[in-house]
Amino acid sequence: MLERFLRRLFTVAVTFILSLCFIWLCLRILPGDSSSYLLGDGVNESAITDEMGLGEFLLRAVTFSFGPSAFAGKSVNELIAGRIVPTLVLASISLVMAVVFTSVMVWLEIRKGIDTAFRLVSLLSYTLPAFVTALLLMLVFAKLFGYLPSYRSSEPLVSALFPAVNLAFMHSGLLMRSLHEMLEGERALPYARFVLSKGATENRMLFLHVLANVAAEVMVLLDQSFISLFASSAAVETLFSYPGLGSLMVSAIARRDTGTIAGMMIITCMLSSLLSIAEDLLLSVLDERRGREKVR
Repeated sequence: MLERFLRRLFTVAVTFILSLCFIWLCLRILPGDSSSYLLGDGVNESAITDEMGLGEFLLRAVTFSFGPSAFAGKSVNELIAGRIVPTLVLASISLVMAVVFTSVMVWLEIRKGIDTAFRLVSLLSYTLPAFVTALLLMLVFAKLFGYLPSYRSSEPLVSALFPAVNLAFMHSGLLMRSLHEMLEGERALPYARFVLSKGATENRMLFLHVLANVAAEVMVLLDQSFISLFASSAAVETLFSYPGLGSLMVSAIARRDTGTIAGMMIITCMLSSLLSIAEDLLLSVLDERRGREKVR
């Protein structure tokens, strides 16, 4: 287990460094900077742009020291610290909603045979852009019911409700299809038919046996979904005026605030790396436990 963890840690570290190099390259080719934004596009950018070398960028990324933001009047660290909690709350609520909705739809498709509705919902989730579903939510609840809660720092959960519903629906299509394929593949195996032949109900076989065998795959899927929700909330946060990292990223790109852009991209890479390590540790524990059970 320790050897596997060390190999995984090395892989994550290499991936993180390569991601930082890619971020640095993207920032180098990004046209303009905050100075040219303030002075106008006609200014000579070479005279005002202080290009950061790769070595300095990696050092700043590891120590997370990108200095002050060009527009906010505070450091990049303070900006991100004030915005990361709302985005984490939004991503967490969205993931819970997506998992509940996905579980209900998959169970109905397997037990009740609502194949047409299942395919239609998953197709709409795939094809409808986030801003379209956000505008539809605004139209229905604000126009018809006269209710659309704005963000309040004292009520973060209530304020995140509508953006979370939008994000949850947008990501539920992938969860629905992936989970459905996993469960159908397991249900077709001989052990599932053997469990049913011993008198177990379909629900008992599904929840106690099939889900237990695909727990590792589901864990990986949820990990990837959380990172996707965390990193793809820009449009939803902007439309709902939600003060998270997504709306901050949109503002930073519009103003060419490269320090803030780099800081948020690095935060996303760090979160993905940490979740990957935690996921691998948990999978190692599950594999070791299964090994002991087989020996018994």
